[in-house]
Amino acid sequence: MSLPVCNREPTGFHHKSIVTRHIIEHNEYFSWKQRQFRVIMDISPGYRRIEMKRKLIFTALLFLIMLIPFSLFSQDFKIEDNVLVKYLGNAENVIIPEGVTAIGENVFDFNLHIIRITIPSSVTFIKENAFSNCFWLANITVDSRNSAYSSIDGVLFNKDRTVLILYPRDKQEKNYTIPASVTSIGKGAFSNCLSLTSITIPSSVTSIGNSAFSDCQSLTGITIPPSVASIGDFAFGLCLSLESITISEGVTSIGALAFISCGSLKSVTIPASVRFIGPAAFFSCAGLRNVNILAVDISIDGYIFAQCISLETIVISERVNIGNNVFPYNVKIIYSD
Repeated sequence: MSLPVCNREPTGFHHKSIVTRHIIEHNEYFSWKQRQFRVIMDISPGYRRIEMKRKLIFTALLFLIMLIPFSLFSQDFKIEDNVLVKYLGNAENVIIPEGVTAIGENVFDFNLHIIRITIPSSVTFIKENAFSNCFWLANITVDSRNSAYSSIDGVLFNKDRTVLILYPRDKQEKNYTIPASVTSIGKGAFSNCLSLTSITIPSSVTSIGNSAFSDCQSLTGITIPPSVASIGDFAFGLCLSLESITISEGVTSIGALAFISCGSLKSVTIPASVRFIGPAAFFSCAGLRNVNILAVDISIDGYIFAQCISLETIVISERVNIGNNVFPYNVKIIYSD
């Protein structure tokens, strides 16, 4: 018996074809989704990197803001026609902008934040008292290319270092020797320098400016060399610890209030070379006991030794013209001729 010929696919084979077709369709769908996923994955890392970079930049800025003192962002220079007329900031380290040609009077007056100041090459003029009452100022640096000014160890000079302009108030050295190149000590150059106990003035110096050493409250002694012709007004005023001064032969002028209220001073000799003593030059030197005036071609007046409550004797020539109220009424006068 012959078997019938079956022209249909076996049931199992048909089922397998359907399954295969589904698998193929599924794989095509999966392949599409996979491609889509890959596209997304290709884009996402870049996106994440951009976002991460933004976050890193933001974090870095925050970190810098925390590290850098706020004062650095608040510097405020008032500049008019290239002249610095006022500093309104509160930074410790002040860098004057390049391009400024002059620093006006009292620009930094009573700024109690400044520790260091840098002067650029462009500055050719600094007004008197530009840095007055900067009590915490410890260092001044001048750009080496500056044609008018220079600095040595934080001290300000003119370019050729013949004028000492400013010794910073809060510089901590106890002893200082003025360079031999200096011929003039400027107005207020050492005023309010509370740390200095000893200052050596070289024989090159010919003039001491007004208030040059005023209120140096730790200064104990000073020798003024014979090269010095004039001592300015209030030059050593309020040097409360000054116990001894040597005024060498050669000095011709002692300014008004030059040694006022030097309460620790015990004795003083005025050399024969002196031709002028200003009013109140030794006023209220409470510890002063003995005065020897060798000068003869001189007139003294104007409360020069008034309020020197411990003054006992004055040695003086009869040729000296003595005015009223020069010294306490009970002082003993000894004439040298």
